[in-house]
Amino acid sequence: MRKQLRRSVPIHLTIAFSLVLLPPLNLMAWGPEGHIVIAKIAAARLSPSAKTGVKQLLGRHTLDSVANWADQVRPQRPATYNWHFVDIPKDATDYVPSRDCAATPKGDCVIAELARAQNDLKNRALTKAKRAEALKFVVHFVGDLHQPLHCSDNGDRGGNDVKVTIFGKPSNLHRAWDSDMIDNVHLAAADYADQLDSWLDSEDTATIEKGTTIDWALAAHQLAKDDAYNVPASGELDTAYVDANQPIIDQQLAYAGLRLATTLNAAFAPVRSATPKKHP
Repeated sequence: MRKQLRRSVPIHLTIAFSLVLLPPLNLMAWGPEGHIVIAKIAAARLSPSAKTGVKQLLGRHTLDSVANWADQVRPQRPATYNWHFVDIPKDATDYVPSRDCAATPKGDCVIAELARAQNDLKNRALTKAKRAEALKFVVHFVGDLHQPLHCSDNGDRGGNDVKVTIFGKPSNLHRAWDSDMIDNVHLAAADYADQLDSWLDSEDTATIEKGTTIDWALAAHQLAKDDAYNVPASGELDTAYVDANQPIIDQQLAYAGLRLATTLNAAFAPVRSATPKKHP
């Protein structure tokens, strides 16, 4: 059985029950709100040097305020289009760059761009503007890498062409994971981030932090194959489907936040001098 978040009542029910008498809160989406949740989790786990580095590059802006910048500039920068996903075939068991990340006029894939952006962020010889842009790409693309349907494809544009019904409304499989199921959580971004961050405190974070972006993409790909694509023949994402997959969405948002913090802490780690100190 897949490991789920350890809590007696699902996160979204715990908070919703306590807020039933309050006005409606901002809804979640693994678009704007989802990326904000991830960035808030990461911000809470930054090292002192990473906090300083982020402040130097972003000024008055915060990680969550720039978390959706990569989506906002996408229409004006079509060469970044494919950087938001990696189309590993659904039934594949590995990542093959020539197959899954080929260069196109719309860019290659999220794995390749993350490598470039991480290198640019670490490169203190680059301009502040270039490193700030790299930071904004890293913040967004670590999040995208953890959405299962951003790492898998079944000839359907990552589930975009799979028509479904969810909560009585027509949708598609990709949107169901990007936003529909998270909309149903009914939590403000700060509340959702706090709950997931608290859950991480009970987990083996040292193990979760390990691995490469390829490892993380393949893990998300497996979730797509085993869970996201396990759609009922009717196309209706019923209560059983939602209840089975909401904890996976919670987990992936939490993992993304933790791993984003790990990535930024490494990028902004103090540079050690290569020159040994002379002893008197």
